[in-house]
Amino acid sequence: MGMSFRLVVVCLALWVSAVYGRDGAFLVVTRSVIDPEKPVREIPRGHQMWESYPGVVQGKEFAVAYEIRNLGNGPATEVTVTEESFPADSFRIVTGKTATVFDEIAGGMNESYVVRLRAKVTGTLPLPPAIVEYMDGYKQRTCSSTTERKIEIESAAAYLKRTNLHLTDWAMVAAASFVITAAPFSVFLSGRAKLLAASGKKKQQ
Repeated sequence: MGMSFRLVVVCLALWVSAVYGRDGAFLVVTRSVIDPEKPVREIPRGHQMWESYPGVVQGKEFAVAYEIRNLGNGPATEVTVTEESFPADSFRIVTGKTATVFDEIAGGMNESYVVRLRAKVTGTLPLPPAIVEYMDGYKQRTCSSTTERKIEIESAAAYLKRTNLHLTDWAMVAAASFVITAAPFSVFLSGRAKLLAASGKKKQQ
């Protein structure tokens, strides 16, 4: 859903820009929760596509990716990103800053950055949009992020229980496979031993 929605937003922004023949800067910002272990995949025309992340676990590191695209034909200057979705009482920033400033984003170009965090709390938390303010010539303009309006945070205990259950399931499958394989083999060995014993008795007679 997140990736498709972002593509729709970008296409809509391109359509608006084309229809109205907008001169100057026109910024679009996306914000995505991503897996910190997966690298960013480059796609054509200089834009970046972020891998989506299925969930966040309390105390476990996750990452948030920001991308600001200038779909206009003029530069955006004094670009300021303001973010209030990750307060200090609920999240701890590991690396990076959620709020940042770019001196200029030229027309047709983009800027991106990643912040790594750890959640202190659990449950479903709202994510207010990130706000971007910039100067388009002498005019001040504002846009906001269009994705990831909430975040699901799983407790560490629930995560361990869920992952341990998977390990238990695999252990049971392995044990069942061993029994299925070992039972016929043990019958074969038992029968072979009896045949050898009977053969030995005949030779003695």
